[in-house]
Amino acid sequence: ESEVYARMLLLRKKGYPLWKPKSDERLPEEYKREGVRIGDVGILNEFGGFDYLFNACLPQDHPVNEGRVPQGFRQLHDINVDDTIGSLKEYGPGSHVASNPSRIYKAIIPYSENNPPIRYTIDIDRSVPKEVGAGLSFSSSTSKGALLILPEGGMRVDHQQFSKFYEYASECARSWYAYINGPLARGANSIYLVTGCDKARAWGVASFIDANPGHISLDLVPSEPDEAGKPLEYWFSSCTAASALSDSDDVYENQSGCVFLRGFKISVQ
Repeated sequence: ESEVYARMLLLRKKGYPLWKPKSDERLPEEYKREGVRIGDVGILNEFGGFDYLFNACLPQDHPVNEGRVPQGFRQLHDINVDDTIGSLKEYGPGSHVASNPSRIYKAIIPYSENNPPIRYTIDIDRSVPKEVGAGLSFSSSTSKGALLILPEGGMRVDHQQFSKFYEYASECARSWYAYINGPLARGANSIYLVTGCDKARAWGVASFIDANPGHISLDLVPSEPDEAGKPLEYWFSSCTAASALSDSDDVYENQSGCVFLRGFKISVQ
């Protein structure tokens, strides 16, 4: 399902779509707090996630780099770290990105007596967005497709000094490969250097192929957290003729889930 998802959403030209936006739980605390960031070097894995290795824009003794950089690591200094473009509200609440926008349809599930609004009496910012209502329901008139759902919206950021990243990657590519396929023994055919990304706190992803369009149905709904004071969670209460996953950052409550990556896919001949 991750391959179908990536292949179909690449058509939207927003970057590389991650089936698993959340950072690996074994990564340093400092990394998980923010998630993917500009300068990350890693591998796109077979499970639809990004395997973070190190960050080229940060010093080797930074918490996200400590004990992770290749021998002879040279930090990318020759950039203006603030020379970025983007928006903290690139995606509004209740947004979705569909592989075929004209063939995948969204409807807001209305509240009912048996399905009343989830209300937070202490923190109004944690209430369900009005654009989500009791949930978001999706159907399709096509037999194959992919769908990203961002119930609370999301952000976008890109570095503008693209050529400096390109030059740096060209100079370092062979040493990175020697490190990743030598001491780390990853057997990687390509490496990814991140220059931009789209991120969110909560998300749902889905893909389907060779499905009967009349049978495709997906409902992503909010649910109250298990613990008081925790943020909202979202889950697929209904998923027919499709594969789907949902998750959120319920620990740091940040937009730490990376839904699209942009940058360089590096290969060595």
